[in-house]
Amino acid sequence: MFFKDAPWANDELHDFAAGVGAFLDREVLPHRETFIRNGCVSKDVWRRAGENGLLGISTPEDYGGLGGGFAHEAVSFAELGLRNEVGLGLQVHSIVTHYILAYGDEEQKEQWLPRLASGELIGAICMTEP
Repeated sequence: MFFKDAPWANDELHDFAAGVGAFLDREVLPHRETFIRNGCVSKDVWRRAGENGLLGISTPEDYGGLGGGFAHEAVSFAELGLRNEVGLGLQVHSIVTHYILAYGDEEQKEQWLPRLASGELIGAICMTEP
């Protein structure tokens, strides 16, 4: 675990990291080549990520999320990095949920966030650079 002795680490974050790592080791890594070949993660794995709280980590529980904070997001991204896993797309999905939390009205939050947290929907961003 990368943050074992970090001053901000606590038992809850250690347990969360272990859970994220176990999910990745069990559900994602064994299928990595298939996901690469298909150009996407299977819907089943995506929904299981939602069931395990990985798609709404810092989304408030009122909107179907885990209700964690930035440390939880950072830990999940670190667990991905430790496994060299870039195809799952949790980082972009997280950005999308934060955009909705920051800029969406209540109706938009209620409409989109629970479905993003459950894995029913997949968040994506389209941008251009000048």
